[in-house]
Amino acid sequence: MSFYGKDEEWEAQRLMGIAVRTIVDHPILNPGIVNDTINRPENSVLANSTLGQQVERVTISPSNMTAEDLS
Repeated sequence: MSFYGKDEEWEAQRLMGIAVRTIVDHPILNPGIVNDTINRPENSVLANSTLGQQVERVTISPSNMTAEDLS
C-alpha cells in the first residue's frame, strides 16, 4: 500500500496508521464484511463482484521485503 498526503499535516502517516490498525484488527475478511463493503452505495463499481461468495476467505498477512524488493 502507498499513502500520499500533505507532509506538514502527517496525512500519509495517519492514513497508514489507520490502515495498519484496521488490518491488524481484521486480518481475515469474512463473507459478511466483504458483502457489506460491496453493497455500499459508494462502492457501486463492485456490484458485480463475487468475492463474498468465494469458499476461501480473504486473508491479509504481512510479508518481509528487502530494500531491493521495494525499489
